[in-house]
Amino acid sequence: MVEYHEFLFQGLGEAVKTMRRRGSIEAVWFMSTINFLQMGVKKKKEGICGF
Repeated sequence: MVEYHEFLFQGLGEAVKTMRRRGSIEAVWFMSTINFLQMGVKKKKEGICGF
């Protein structure tokens, strides 16, 4: 689980780099993906999530 969180934080860093390097569309999409994954982790801890 710790490795997974480290991966998420790496992803956030990559999103910031993407935002600076390219247009904001990819960055917004990537941040949305990260937020979705974080929500999934929270729900998984609560036992609600389906994956």
